[in-house]
Amino acid sequence: MSLFACATLGVPTQAMASAMEGYTQLIQYLNEEKSNLALSLQEESSWVVPEDSAATDSARVRIQQQITMTDAEIQGLERLLNNQYAREHELSLEQKKLQDASYTDVGETRLQTRLNELDASRVNNTKLIELIEENLKWVKRYQTLLGQHANAIAFSTLEKNTQA
Repeated sequence: MSLFACATLGVPTQAMASAMEGYTQLIQYLNEEKSNLALSLQEESSWVVPEDSAATDSARVRIQQQITMTDAEIQGLERLLNNQYAREHELSLEQKKLQDASYTDVGETRLQTRLNELDASRVNNTKLIELIEENLKWVKRYQTLLGQHANAIAFSTLEKNTQA
């Protein structure tokens, strides 16, 4: 039996179950985050520039903080997306190597079991990639809206200063 086959087929079922649990938790988190982003977008859509200068200053600070947080969230999601693309590539390579392995080297049952596990991992990884891409779109929409609010505040402040 080849060293690769030993290493690949030696993945304990418990480790595979743990990986699946990790996928499930991440998928759950991304779904919750998508819902939160949808609510935030809805709330921000009805926002208007405050008339009071203290409220305007407070809104400016809040919006800048949210823009900073969305920048960080975008960077985190992009890193996670790149990691999942790399994981997808690794899973594909591993699957190809296993498909090329001889049944007599590793045993047909163990080989098929590992291929099934890889298929499940690829399905979950694909779901993750789709959710991450979706969340990135939502965060970027939210950030665009925040940028529009920041511009509206700047314009309003400029307008008030020229009237004074």
